[in-house]
Amino acid sequence: MKRQLYGQVRGLLRPFGIKISARAGGKRFDEEVRSSCNRHDALYVGISALLDTLARVEVELAGLDKKVRQITVASKPCWHLMSAPGVGPLTSLAFVATVEDPQRFRTSRSIGSYIGLTPKRYQSGDRDVTGSISKQGDEMLRHYLYEAAGCLLTTVLAAFRKWLDDIAPKVLPKGKLGKAISYTRNQWDYLIRYVENGHAPIDNNLLERDIRPFCTGRNSWLFSDTPAGAKASAVIYSLVLTCRACGIDPYVWLRHALTELPQRPTEADITDLLPFNFAKAQAAP
Repeated sequence: MKRQLYGQVRGLLRPFGIKISARAGGKRFDEEVRSSCNRHDALYVGISALLDTLARVEVELAGLDKKVRQITVASKPCWHLMSAPGVGPLTSLAFVATVEDPQRFRTSRSIGSYIGLTPKRYQSGDRDVTGSISKQGDEMLRHYLYEAAGCLLTTVLAAFRKWLDDIAPKVLPKGKLGKAISYTRNQWDYLIRYVENGHAPIDNNLLERDIRPFCTGRNSWLFSDTPAGAKASAVIYSLVLTCRACGIDPYVWLRHALTELPQRPTEADITDLLPFNFAKAQAAP
């Protein structure tokens, strides 16, 4: 509600060319809005009512925050949870209220399943796909835990980066430790990508699982009679795995491609026969 009121006030001021600082909030927001509306009497009447409502909401929220802190102070489990970086009164209280008696869970993994943090799995025949989390538990608690995890991971990463920068000048650049530190520092932007983008998972298990058959196939290419044969095997294997990644039957795609290729001129564009383009064509009405 508080966020909606802030947005409503900003939206009413925008047609009059009045822009409030994005960082303004609380008393500063109230003062900035009132000083900007002095020359618009009709606008000031409507805006002042919203500002008064916003002030009352701020007071009520402050009272509720105080009550939440009092409850967490009296709760020993909440105090234990708040000892972790990023966990505040709301997160700890939401966790305790949702989990209630932890003894009813056999393992800590069971709590993860209970609040919807475990991944979904799709199994059919030779397919075993691990999807995104189930999101079956308490949405509010899950949101708070995500925020706490982001704070914790950022703290750990900051300490790790400081250690890398401190130790880098003290090790031999061509030694194993020096190479590892240099590689980590050079790839730092990729390492912290999951912190900047909530859709990116912390691990790359999904990618590794998908490319494992391709890496295994390289052992077979070592026994090819000629380099050209090994290259052809690699290309075919790559295309077949691309079919799998696109969710299409490799046999259906191969039959279509081998039927179309002889009918195309030598210099013709054949990108439409690639698996991902074939999948788009199949999905089109």
